[in-house]
Amino acid sequence: MKKIFTLLSTLLLMVSLVSAQLNTRNLTWDGTERVYLEYVSSIYDSQEPTQVIFCLHGLGDDMTNFYNIGFNEIVDTANGIVIVPQALDAEVPMLGSIGYCWNAGVGAEVPYLGEIILNQDVDDTGFLTAILDSLENHYNIDTERVYFVGFSLGGFMCNRMASDISDRITAIASVSGTYGLYYTPEPFQNIDVIHIHGTADETIGYDEGTMIVQGIEIDAGMGAQELVDFWVNYNNCSEVPVYYQYPDTEADGFTFERYIYMNGDNESTVAHIKVNEGTHTWYYTPANDVDYRNEIWRFFKNQFLFSTENESIVANQEVNVYPNPANDFVYFTCAETISKIEVYNLIGSKVISKKINTNQVRLNLSELNAGLYIVRIFNGNKVTDRKLTVK
Repeated sequence: MKKIFTLLSTLLLMVSLVSAQLNTRNLTWDGTERVYLEYVSSIYDSQEPTQVIFCLHGLGDDMTNFYNIGFNEIVDTANGIVIVPQALDAEVPMLGSIGYCWNAGVGAEVPYLGEIILNQDVDDTGFLTAILDSLENHYNIDTERVYFVGFSLGGFMCNRMASDISDRITAIASVSGTYGLYYTPEPFQNIDVIHIHGTADETIGYDEGTMIVQGIEIDAGMGAQELVDFWVNYNNCSEVPVYYQYPDTEADGFTFERYIYMNGDNESTVAHIKVNEGTHTWYYTPANDVDYRNEIWRFFKNQFLFSTENESIVANQEVNVYPNPANDFVYFTCAETISKIEVYNLIGSKVISKKINTNQVRLNLSELNAGLYIVRIFNGNKVTDRKLTVK
């Protein structure tokens, strides 16, 4: 009987330790008690600096629901802490409560009511920064790996944080949320940015950044490409992106394109995933071709430039590469003039660079070892990556 009791006690203790990884925390900020979820990886080691991922929910959502995007599963294998804060409720004249809302500078000029800025008196920047301060005081935080992820209004807030405390954030991922009309971004340090947006987004418009709140259209802020251009210009990235089209494997009615703007100041990068016919939704596999969570994580870990071995690169079908696999030579043909070809190995080292000015190219591979490479083809105003196997 004693052995059974001891075993049962051990099992209960193990369950308790696992459940204790996810905690609800309270923090009083600006005279208001705020709340957030804190998930600590099961492999967290206080002797090793760990990364932090802040996840910011959208308008009317809450921390409990947004926690389900699953970054806790990421950090359980990669070591880290996930923070999911909750915004405060917002009141709008004549409409009443519109749900939990970040002060991201989103507002509008409303007939008969004048200028309305959502939760403009709430210091959300201070609240989120205070959480980061607390983490650094209680855990071994790697200050070079602090990330923010946000959906919809949470995406707006991510971009605001990237400006307000750009010296403390490594990278952000904004999904369907840009910069608010009533906020002027003034970042003071380069930061990596990925923005994901659907072209048929009915809540935050892709082109104009308009927002629908209880049936009222609000000029919320920047459009998707305007936001991307803002960060490309601020980071001083290359204006010509590396283009990639994701394989259209699922019958979901969408296609996904990726643009990577590289070589920014302090090695900064900006990426954009454009979801053709995509709506105001968080997409994931296996229902869709692309899983937002996984792509965001790949961006944070600098794994976009070189595709995984199972990823088929199909960007720019006008470029033909043959034979593939290749031996000593590979050939390229294109409808447009090819100006340059670069070949990289899978650790990111450039092994071949050749400037040309023709639409038919024969490239000598005899100096390369057998293996998998990425070929970068510059043609017209496009930059295309292709996977190449050398035998």
